[in-house]
Amino acid sequence: MLNCLICSSEFTLAEALLAPVNTPAEPQAKIAASAPSIGIHRLPWDHNRVCPNCKWPLTYAQATGQLSLHPIAITGGPGVSKSHYIPVLVDQAKRRLRQTIPGFDMRAQETREPGAAYSVCSDQLLATRYGRLFCDDQAGMVIAKTPRADGDSRQRTPLIYRFTFPSAWKLFTTRRKCVEFAFRDCAGEEFTEPGAMQEFHRYITQSAGILLLIDPTTVPGLRERLPRFTGAGRGAARPFEFDQIVSRLVGLFERTQNVAVGTRIRTPLAIVLTKADMLRELPGDAGAIFRQRDLLHCAGFNRQGVQTQQEWLRRLLVDCGQGSILSSVEANFQTFGLFAVSALGHSPTLKLGADGQAEQQVGHLQPWRVLDPLVWLLHHYGYVKASKETAVCSS
Repeated sequence: MLNCLICSSEFTLAEALLAPVNTPAEPQAKIAASAPSIGIHRLPWDHNRVCPNCKWPLTYAQATGQLSLHPIAITGGPGVSKSHYIPVLVDQAKRRLRQTIPGFDMRAQETREPGAAYSVCSDQLLATRYGRLFCDDQAGMVIAKTPRADGDSRQRTPLIYRFTFPSAWKLFTTRRKCVEFAFRDCAGEEFTEPGAMQEFHRYITQSAGILLLIDPTTVPGLRERLPRFTGAGRGAARPFEFDQIVSRLVGLFERTQNVAVGTRIRTPLAIVLTKADMLRELPGDAGAIFRQRDLLHCAGFNRQGVQTQQEWLRRLLVDCGQGSILSSVEANFQTFGLFAVSALGHSPTLKLGADGQAEQQVGHLQPWRVLDPLVWLLHHYGYVKASKETAVCSS
């Protein structure tokens, strides 16, 4: 059974319509009855298979039945830095995992905006959306707030990448393990509003994993320990209503995936504290782990290094009076990880632009542990083995 990333429809490969490559990705698009007759596991060069409901095209590997497409739901409330984390995560995976995991490769696949007649490379879409973050080491600019999908349907367009891993039996086969993952940005308001979450976030329940991003300044007990920040959005951060978010998540699984009441959800959930550079200034020993160097994942998943951080974060949250967060998640999800990351590595600075208006500049990016949740998820599904390295960090 396949799931459409755009409309969440479920269908079999046999039900996927064979359409010309220039068929608009919209429900009302007409498909000629004269489409070529061809076997289900073949695809003409000028045709593609599309969702029978919204006409969104499948990837080549998905359309030919060779691979499944797994969404990774990166979500959270307003102001948690999703629009910084997603492009930095993709960039770091390309740059670092190719170097540290022998045989690993990551390639952009075609994606398409709803209503568009032609596909675009995911790398090209990433550059269009987030290019200002990487324009150069000193002049990168903060990404604007993500607009709601009900006002701009293009925000539903996922970034799709094929991950390739070395085979476990290199002497006997040249074929390697492959999987395709999709990343999608969304406005934080759509996650916190029950109606919008029901309409636009059903893909969360169909995902291979959920990365729930949390701004530490919205966690009661933790934010009071942080020095005052004057950066945009930090001084007026609202408390994070974690219990309500978990309740909505559980309810969404029960309603759309028929999860029995009281049954723990099988989809892995990672709780990710963003803007971890702020936590370096926690008084005493509390901020020590956030001042350590970035973690390597040499030849696989550095389980020891990740477990050390999770234990540290657990103690910190319990000490801040947020132990109920952990109890609530563990009661509802079979697999749960706890992480802290910083996409930028530091706070943006305000500078005057050419028009005299104040702009937030990023400067030199210094990502910190952004790969941990992703590699943890890859390890969970058996794509990456645990490495034998200790909790050694890179320079």
